Amino acid sequence: MPKRVFTQAFPAVNAIIKKDGKFLLVQQGKIKKSHYNKWALPGGWIEAENDDPVSAVIREVKEETGLDFEPDGIVGIFSFENQTLKDETGGVPHPIKIVFRGKSKGTVNPIEQEEIKDAKWFDFKELARVDWRTPFDTEIFLAYQQGEKHSLSMIHHKVQK
Repeated sequence: MPKRVFTQAFPAVNAIIKKDGKFLLVQQGKIKKSHYNKWALPGGWIEAENDDPVSAVIREVKEETGLDFEPDGIVGIFSFENQTLKDETGGVPHPIKIVFRGKSKGTVNPIEQEEIKDAKWFDFKELARVDWRTPFDTEIFLAYQQGEKHSLSMIHHKVQK
């Protein structure tokens, strides 16, 4: 993967996966020292070419958890700037996250072993004690708990060749 710098906002996707009253989180591996051992929603970047938000979240969930994910709605679109994490160019991480909700099939078994150390189910009360990769994820769960759900039809993806 090419080195990424944070001179502009970037598109990302995440998934909220709930099963038997628990939510699936992934524990970060050794890819980035500041994130090591911290927990996050499964997800990642939308690639610059031949990718769309729905395909990206399905792919990222598969890589990070081993599950087949079927999104059935969007919790929201979240814009977070983390001023404490400037990179060597002075850029600030500013993901624009499309957070999906949906169903999953299969057994949890992370495929991306270096990036993801573990995947584990947490009940809602346990989420307050999680060592989050980013504190913004608590706001995402608050929107989810408040019942926010938007149609997948709000995403329009076109490729011009």
